[in-house]
Amino acid sequence: MISKKELENIIINSLKKLQENDILFLDQKYNIHERTVTHKLAMYIESYLKEKYDYDVDVEYNRMSNGNDVGDAVAKIIDYANSEEGPSFVYPDIIIHKRNTEINIAVIEVKMNWKNRKKFIDFDKIEAYVNQLNYKYGIFIEVGKYINVEFYPFK
Repeated sequence: MISKKELENIIINSLKKLQENDILFLDQKYNIHERTVTHKLAMYIESYLKEKYDYDVDVEYNRMSNGNDVGDAVAKIIDYANSEEGPSFVYPDIIIHKRNTEINIAVIEVKMNWKNRKKFIDFDKIEAYVNQLNYKYGIFIEVGKYINVEFYPFK
């Protein structure tokens, strides 16, 4: 199992690669969609994790094992405080896990600095992912003019 410190180093190094190789993605004047950024960031994270841990890194992946046969996956559903609709299907920005198992390593929500007004909703969702779907780590990342990485529990 990966340690928090090792995962934090991988996230930081992946963000450095994003800044070095894809700086236009982080410039507000281009207003690149968050999905583009999360896809590229997930690729960098996976490049560090795949060989050593054989973890899968997926973007907006909404399935999880139902505890039965491999391949029997059910939709990820959480119930979080800021949802008036009750339990909701969820599509985390990035997850680190092993597909078709109950091994959930990290859930990552990403926001562009200039679009982070709703970051506290992401904090609530991350808390729900950790508590209801048994992710070991919950991570919030802001990217853009500056980079901010926060691990759950948030201050």
